[in-house]
Amino acid sequence: MTILYISRKVGQGWSECAEGEGDPNPNDEFPVTLRAGRVEKGQTYKLAKGKQKTDLGRYTCMHGADSSRGDNKVASFKYAGDVALIESSGSLVAYNSFRSALQATQKLVTIEIGLDDLKNLKASNYKLCFAKKIGDEDYNVVWQAYTEYLSNNSFSWTPQYQLFGSNTFQADLTVRVSTNIVSMGLGETSILDSAGILGAPSTGGPATSLNLDNQYGSIHPGVNQLSTGIDGRTVSTPIYVAVSPIVKGQTGLTPIEKVMVWFEQHVETSTMFSTSRSMAVEIDMTSTNSATRLYQDQVWSTP
Repeated sequence: MTILYISRKVGQGWSECAEGEGDPNPNDEFPVTLRAGRVEKGQTYKLAKGKQKTDLGRYTCMHGADSSRGDNKVASFKYAGDVALIESSGSLVAYNSFRSALQATQKLVTIEIGLDDLKNLKASNYKLCFAKKIGDEDYNVVWQAYTEYLSNNSFSWTPQYQLFGSNTFQADLTVRVSTNIVSMGLGETSILDSAGILGAPSTGGPATSLNLDNQYGSIHPGVNQLSTGIDGRTVSTPIYVAVSPIVKGQTGLTPIEKVMVWFEQHVETSTMFSTSRSMAVEIDMTSTNSATRLYQDQVWSTP
């Protein structure tokens, strides 16, 4: 477990208010056992780790806790994402404009399943799976795989991305992130330095791509994207890992607004694959923000 230092915003600065143990996860909610201080649900905190108190970013407290209470010492946190923009811009107006722009570009797919098909799929332990397109590359990562789907399911996403590097691509295994992860937008560039560390993104590069300046060497670049699943949870998980490693130089990863949907057994979220998926349907969201597909009698159609 990692020692974490938790600070709250006081005026224009931050003041340490708690200390605990936990393993930060920028992609999902995680617990922290408090050793000192208290945190409150709904508040945004800055987390740091180690003797150097390395800044880990801003996290929202999902469950409050108080170290003085034996029955409530475990808090939980979730990455706050674009909340940090309020601090950098100093303007709630700018933040609200950003949120409005994201909502305007939100993509929503509704998957309807016939009742007889639903029974058969559940009886055979099939999962409802989604994948996302990058450039001209084949789909190669299970973005999300769900077991608790019903006859009507909604899956949505916004253009919020993270860049990372991996040492390997191997089909049928879960994506293994080898570098640090940086949040970035289209038209930005991150430098992977000679030590293998991704730097904070800056403006530059093709406007439709996530751009990597690779000064390290052989690496498989990968991309996470934020999605809100059929269970209502919002998470950032891998949509792509380069099958072949890239060498030093510039490269761009261009998200395409196309998703693939299918049913599969024995698969998990973030599993890499290199073969076509059986009975999959591709949904082109390039010129629309919402679409519906029906799976009935083992056939996909547009209702």
